[in-house]
Amino acid sequence: MERNRHARAQGLRPGGMRQADRRNRKTFDRSSAGTGYREQPVFLADLVRRDNLFIEPAGKDHLNDLLYRAIDAVCPLKGNHRRDLPDNIVALSRMLTVNRAELQRPYWVSAPLTSAYVHYFLPWNIFRLTRLFSGLKLPAPPAEGEYFMLDLGSGPLTLPLALWLASPEWRARRLTLMAVDCAGHPLHIGKTLLDTMARMEGYEPWKVHLVQAPLTQGLRRAGALAQKGLSPWLVSAANVLNELPPARRRHGDEEDGAAGERSRHEEVLKGVTALLRKGQPGARALFVEPGTRLGGLTLMYLRALACETKLSVYGPCPHEGLCPLYRDEYGDDCNQDEYGSEYGEDEADALLDSLEELDETAEVSGAVAAVRQGRVSRLAGRSWCHATFGSEGVSRRLADLSARTGFAKESLSLSWLLLGAHSGDQPAQGTCTGTNLQEEEHAQNAQDAAREGMELLRLRLISQPFRVPGSRGLCRYACSSHGLILLDNAADLANGALLTLRLEKDALARARVDERSGALCLSLRRAGEQGHAGAGRGRRPRTEAGSDALPDRYGTARQGRQGRQDRRPGRRPDSNTRREAGRPAGRGQTPGPGAGRKADRAR
Repeated sequence: MERNRHARAQGLRPGGMRQADRRNRKTFDRSSAGTGYREQPVFLADLVRRDNLFIEPAGKDHLNDLLYRAIDAVCPLKGNHRRDLPDNIVALSRMLTVNRAELQRPYWVSAPLTSAYVHYFLPWNIFRLTRLFSGLKLPAPPAEGEYFMLDLGSGPLTLPLALWLASPEWRARRLTLMAVDCAGHPLHIGKTLLDTMARMEGYEPWKVHLVQAPLTQGLRRAGALAQKGLSPWLVSAANVLNELPPARRRHGDEEDGAAGERSRHEEVLKGVTALLRKGQPGARALFVEPGTRLGGLTLMYLRALACETKLSVYGPCPHEGLCPLYRDEYGDDCNQDEYGSEYGEDEADALLDSLEELDETAEVSGAVAAVRQGRVSRLAGRSWCHATFGSEGVSRRLADLSARTGFAKESLSLSWLLLGAHSGDQPAQGTCTGTNLQEEEHAQNAQDAAREGMELLRLRLISQPFRVPGSRGLCRYACSSHGLILLDNAADLANGALLTLRLEKDALARARVDERSGALCLSLRRAGEQGHAGAGRGRRPRTEAGSDALPDRYGTARQGRQGRQDRRPGRRPDSNTRREAGRPAGRGQTPGPGAGRKADRAR
């Protein structure tokens, strides 16, 4: 009796399934066009191309050594600072995370904390970004002409330093860098580091303009630079959008901090859009945030704004349609216009009303849970887009220092967004770089597939591998133009990778819909396989005692016999159960894309 009362208080039936989940299941039955969930097949797909996102840069050992030689030359550690460095790192970490609201003055005014940042946090942030740049392969500006790069919230020029290290073709370009930050001291440290590395390697340093000002003022200064004949090539902002202060309220405005933050983001995007439209077709804007919920949701919101402003989305999304994970938590429905174009206004209104009726607890109300051909991603608003990767390849010096502070890292995470201005001769979207060579190859492969009654599908892996009852291997979530995909046999693929699959034409229109997430189910073909992977889910395979357990649907490594409440879909694990990286938990710690090891939020 006590257990049943507790279950009802949590919105559960005594059997363990949430009432909201039972109501929401109607959505999936309705989307199956009269066929039962278990009767739909899982189609097999062939992997045509794989582009990993996080790649070790060529000559990483030399680059690690180069960075630390420059750091030691610019910010040498004195005796006391060297001895106390681990303690200062711990103190600064607490200031930047747990006690961030208590910061009364910039930590750059403290020499011990500055040393802690430059010798620890800066190398880790550069390590993250060099991995990203090695995978993105952003095209360098043309050798002819005058181009500039604008880095917003630059700090000690973290992102430009990482770009210079990871992209050899950028080093010799005649590039003007405008670095903007409210604090002047880190800007000067970063400029000296960049000049020092360039001279150590025999390159002419970039021309650097330091602007100590807010972001919006920096955007205006960059606009003036464009009017002088320099063409914008890259606008970047790393780990700054989630820290923007709310816009000042004018007399008569309602007090709403969230709306103020949104207006700041809109203001920044407006300035970035104006710069991109003044640049060449290859001009890009890159935003990077921590892989936390706040960082991921910030960039998902910025993506929705970018689509409204008619900017092209080049990554991480392989499409420019609705984001299957995004729901505007501020109350506005940025995707509602898309329903009108797909269903017609009357149908769209009816669909939105039906979604709200299905879930009185507002888990999918607001209807920004992504609708794809009548299917709802139930992860929308409960998860966020980010990617994780291992710390292999980090310098021994940084790894040892991390171990001494107790901050040893096995994995890292980040969220990113790459945008460009619309142009009539631009290649297809969602290609990361959008290079003509890559697009020509994709177009040829698509033509070859069409002649054989097949089609190509691009998708981005957005979760760690996990087990699904009845699956043939480990699964991952992926983002596609058809919404969320549940991809089976994906254990050997890297998180964040961009895949091109070859599958039967119109297979996704007939594919099984995953009951828990609303994702369409596909499976990678094994050698010699024909047909599809089966028509229904089996029971969860039992694991022999003592064998290795893998993360299951609920994100825990479970063994042996399961309790009935644990086998039912929609049941949350106990709060004290350890959750594996990248797998489902309760609201706010959600499946694959949104749950990972705790990210280092320090910038």
